Amino acid sequence: MLTSKDIIRACCRAIYLWEYGDDDVAPNDRLSDKELFNIFSRKWTNHKKNNRPIKYSSHQLKALIKNCKVRVSQISNPNNPRIASYLTQPTVVSRNTRDTYYSVLDRSNTVYSNPIRLRTRWEYGREFTKELARELNARNLRRGGVQRAYASRVLFFALPEIHIYNYSEPLVKNLKKDYGLQGDTVDEVFELMNDLFVKHEKELKKLPRPKFGKGGAVIKKGDWWERRVLDLAVLQNWHCFCKN
Repeated sequence: MLTSKDIIRACCRAIYLWEYGDDDVAPNDRLSDKELFNIFSRKWTNHKKNNRPIKYSSHQLKALIKNCKVRVSQISNPNNPRIASYLTQPTVVSRNTRDTYYSVLDRSNTVYSNPIRLRTRWEYGREFTKELARELNARNLRRGGVQRAYASRVLFFALPEIHIYNYSEPLVKNLKKDYGLQGDTVDEVFELMNDLFVKHEKELKKLPRPKFGKGGAVIKKGDWWERRVLDLAVLQNWHCFCKN
């Protein structure tokens, strides 16, 4: 299980990635988390506030894929233009500006009621991830089927207010090894990550963090930083510079 030392180490790693990016990525492709956040979140914010169109260039998507270690085959995924069209769907915009507003205000695992069904705060992120993953499914074109990891990474940086967790094969492996995860679905992974979030929330909120600048308000509103640190803590992604 996670220890305080694990969380502190992951926090140090998160600060480094925010400022400098991953040294394992080639310098020509490397972007910091701050740069990825500014690219993807800013476009969404401008669309939500000013109805400006969202368009991510192939270069920007390539940078996200390489820096987040998504399968490089996705660089040429012919469905990449669907990312912007998905984010600007009226139903997605509505859920981001109405339903999720109430879900992120609460810092417990409270269940909220709406005219459709009962939802917990992490379920919004789960639904968005599954929907976008299906949009990116290019199995018939030999691009690898439903893209859960790719979708979660795009949404993690684009929608910081929403409780989206970074789905990845290494994360699934560690959750199975150390935390009792049984399957590998988005539903199971997000539910377990949210359980860990709630368990360690107070500790995560006390961690040091960089100066976020203009994005600080939405980062705080959606606990983006806490989820970033938690992801790295479960992955044990600190060995590159923190001695045991």
